[in-house]
Amino acid sequence: MPRHGTWTETGGGGLDPAVVIAIVALVLLFGGGAATAVMAAVTELLIVIAVIAVLLLVAAVVLVIWLARRRSVSDARAAVVRAEQVRAYEEGKRRAALERHQRALELARASAPVIALDPAAIAAAVAGAQQQHPARVIRGEVEQ
Repeated sequence: MPRHGTWTETGGGGLDPAVVIAIVALVLLFGGGAATAVMAAVTELLIVIAVIAVLLLVAAVVLVIWLARRRSVSDARAAVVRAEQVRAYEEGKRRAALERHQRALELARASAPVIALDPAAIAAAVAGAQQQHPARVIRGEVEQ
């Protein structure tokens, strides 16, 4: 026994034409306002998203600038520290060279023969020093 109002009997069913007319009337009456409201909401949402994106971009640029300045300051500090270290190293080398020179002068004074203020003796000593190799002179003077 067939049932009335089923899918097979009406050919797929459908809405009553009065309901369709009521829906179309409601869409026509309120659809324009609803579409405008939806468009306004979407527009406001896009504006909010754009503002957030711009704020994030500005924050990223500020962060990059801050990091670059911080790095340049730390690089400058490191350069000052390196310059101080080089200066201290050079000063140490200079002091060590002066100490070696001072010791060499003291050794030369201590090991130098005592020469009377006789000009002939001074000339002979200078001539003898010029004939000998300096290393031999120092070794000979140390052995005396």
